Amino acid sequence: MLMSEGKPLIEWRDYVKALQIALGAPLKRVFMCPHKAIIALIQGYACGCTIVSVNFTVRIPRQLYERMKEHREVNWSEVIRNAIEEYLRRLEETEASIPSERLVEELLKMGLKPDMLEPLSPEDEERLYRDLRERTWERVRSTIQAQS
Repeated sequence: MLMSEGKPLIEWRDYVKALQIALGAPLKRVFMCPHKAIIALIQGYACGCTIVSVNFTVRIPRQLYERMKEHREVNWSEVIRNAIEEYLRRLEETEASIPSERLVEELLKMGLKPDMLEPLSPEDEERLYRDLRERTWERVRSTIQAQS
């Protein structure tokens, strides 16, 4: 930082902005410390990223931590990052799915009767479950007998 009589000639935020413009990385975050800003900017530039990453702390049970320590070759940060990405992808897919009201409308257009969409009584659910279970076992038994 350029200083004159103990006062900066240029504010550190302006310095960071100028550095980001020079590197072609947009200003995404305001930092409290100019050194952290410059280091994060350079790290983001070095990996080809334009978005500066953030730290995220996760508290886990000690037993899980001990098991993780047995596998030091694993990059646990990457595992957690991938798990979060996958979970968010699935959440976003569900959000993009058809709303239930629209699905009901489509089923009715296809000729389904409205009473067929009503919830079943617990007795009917139990009967259907038993039927399904018996049919599944029949299919498994016939497959096992055919393999023997």
